[in-house]
Amino acid sequence: MSDPLNTAAIETVTGLLLQLLPGFWSLLWAGLLGAFGGLLLALLICVLLFRKNALQRQPLFWNLLAKLAYPLLLAQGVISGLLLGVLLQLQVNCNRFVDDTLGPVTAEHTHALVSYTARQLQQHGSDIDQLTRGMLQGWTLPQGSNWWDTQRAAWLNGFLEGSGRQLLHGVLSEWLAMPLAELPLDAQSRNELAAAGSNSVVQILQSGGDTRSLQALESQLPRTITRSAHGLIDQWFAGHYTLLASSNLILLALLLGEMLLYFHLYLPHRRQAVPQP
Repeated sequence: MSDPLNTAAIETVTGLLLQLLPGFWSLLWAGLLGAFGGLLLALLICVLLFRKNALQRQPLFWNLLAKLAYPLLLAQGVISGLLLGVLLQLQVNCNRFVDDTLGPVTAEHTHALVSYTARQLQQHGSDIDQLTRGMLQGWTLPQGSNWWDTQRAAWLNGFLEGSGRQLLHGVLSEWLAMPLAELPLDAQSRNELAAAGSNSVVQILQSGGDTRSLQALESQLPRTITRSAHGLIDQWFAGHYTLLASSNLILLALLLGEMLLYFHLYLPHRRQAVPQP
């Protein structure tokens, strides 16, 4: 990786690490608030079930098992509220990091990023998958000489292999496929590109392009990166929200299934089995 890009990566990772400590307190308060809200909701459900005698069973053993629903509901409410509060606040912190750190760092090193992408296109071609692999290989940081540098390099390399790969693939897919009509170019620049046969962003980068067209591409790159980062963050958290909601729906489905089994199958059958006087 060239020195400007290496500096940009280090600044980005350092900025994220420095935001972890103050972000911890926001996560703590959000988690506590979510746990309290989940507890109140679970208590409300338990009170409604108690008043309706929904968990009252005739056999003693079944009655004791049914009463376990109360602590299960309370525990599920607290845990789900805690996780929901942490996830919501963590999503806010991640999006704030993109706007406050990733965006400015990207804007500062846009020229180096565009030049680096153009060189990688010459070396790896325009296939997005192959281009992503090639760029990530050049972005890997070596192990440092002290503990802090070693941990920072390990964190960055791990990020690049995971979320970084998805982010880079999304940015390249959108940016390189951007229609030239969306670039802020005057009529003369567009005519020059048409005369040179440059009909796409890839062709502009591969041919070297003129100063105005490269500047137009540079102006669009930071916006593309931040938009792709926000989209990746929202997609990641949407999956966790779905998983959290699924766990609650499974518990409610089990509770309702047990009630249907008792009130609509077992209890009518038991009443029919009891001889009438």
